[in-house]
Amino acid sequence: MQLGSFVGPEKIDVEFKEHRIDSAILDSLIIDKSLTEYEDRCEEWDETSSFVKSSTYKISDTLLETPYLLHLSSVALIKTIEKYVGRYAVAFANTDISYGELNIGISDSGEIIGVPIHSDYRTDNHKIINDKIREYVIKTVSSAKDTPSTEGIDLHVADLLGKTVIEIVNVDVSTYENFGYTVEKYFGEKSREISRYRESERDYCEKYGRFLDLLKYYKRPINTIVNSIEIRDELCTYINSNKAEISEDDFTSLMATLASTENIIFETGEIMRYKIDKCHIAYWITRFRDEKINCIIENRPVRVYQFKPLDPYYQLLRDFRPLVHKFAKDNVDIILIKIRFPGKKILAPVSELFYNCNGMPQKLCRSLDQFGQPCCKYVTA
Repeated sequence: MQLGSFVGPEKIDVEFKEHRIDSAILDSLIIDKSLTEYEDRCEEWDETSSFVKSSTYKISDTLLETPYLLHLSSVALIKTIEKYVGRYAVAFANTDISYGELNIGISDSGEIIGVPIHSDYRTDNHKIINDKIREYVIKTVSSAKDTPSTEGIDLHVADLLGKTVIEIVNVDVSTYENFGYTVEKYFGEKSREISRYRESERDYCEKYGRFLDLLKYYKRPINTIVNSIEIRDELCTYINSNKAEISEDDFTSLMATLASTENIIFETGEIMRYKIDKCHIAYWITRFRDEKINCIIENRPVRVYQFKPLDPYYQLLRDFRPLVHKFAKDNVDIILIKIRFPGKKILAPVSELFYNCNGMPQKLCRSLDQFGQPCCKYVTA
C-alpha cells in the first residue's frame, strides 16, 4: 500500500472513509472565539481568521506542531471508529454478500491517504484499535432477539465479532515527495481563494457605497436640490427633453426660472399644491427627482453569491489531507485500517442486526443510490 496510490472505486462490499478531524473536536480547541455580526461591507481580516457561523475563529500556530497534530489524529481516529464501525457492521451483515470491507484511510475516490498515528497506537499488536472497534460494535449493534451470552453480549453480536477480521496495514511513504498536495500548496490555494473573495467583496462594497451616496444625493429636500447648480443643469436638460408636453411660453418661463441666480424656495404645502401643474417648477422638480430615484434603485448593485472562506488553519485541520505530506516527511507512522465484516451469507441464518442510533434501533443494508453509487440504506424492519 503506497501513499497516494489508487485502489479502485467503492463497491457494495467495499466502503472507504477518509481520515478527518471532527469539527466538534476542533471547536473545543479554538484559542480565540468571539461573536461578531457580519456587516454589509468589506472587512479587513488577515488570512488566519474568518467568520464561521457568525463567529470568529483564530487558531494558534502551535496547533500545527507534529506532536499535537498526532494527538488530534489519534482522538479523531477513535471518533471515526465510534461513528462508523457499528453502522457498517450492520449494513454488511444485512446484505446478501459474504464479506464487506470498511477501509479507514482511503478517500472516496479510492486514493490512499492513510491515518497518522501516535507511537502508543503501535504497541501490543494495535490492541487499542482492536479494542475500540470491538467496544463500539458491542455498544451500537443488536439483534431482533436479545439473547445475551454469559459475558453479557448478544450472541448474534458475539458471532459477528468472532467472524470480523481487523487488519492494520503500514502505508509505504517512501515516495511521499510525489504526493503533490502539500501544506504549502494548500495555503497557496487558500490565499488565492481569500484574495478572490476579498476582491469581489471590495468591488461590491465600492459599488454599493456609490449607490447609497447617489440615492442620498437625490433624496435631499426639494428646497436643497432645486438650488443646486448641478441639479438645475440636469433639470433643464430633462425639461427640454419633455418640452412637447407644455407650451412654448411655459417652457421659456421654466428655463428663465432655472437660469436665475435667486434661490427657489417652496413654502410648506406649496409642493403638494403645484406638483400636478405642468406649468409650475414644482411639478418638474418632483417628477425629475422621483424618476432619478427609481432609476437608481432599479440599478442597485447585486452581490455575487459566494461562500465565505473558512479560517485556513481551521479548514486545514478539518480536512487533514494536506498534512499527510508533513507527517511522511517527519517519519511518522501512517497506517490503513481494514475491517472485514461478515455478510448475510456468512451469518445466515442469524437474526437480522440493528444499528442503535440515539437509542433508536435502525435496520441498514448496502444498496445503490440514484446515481449508482454504493451507500447504506435504511430499510423497514
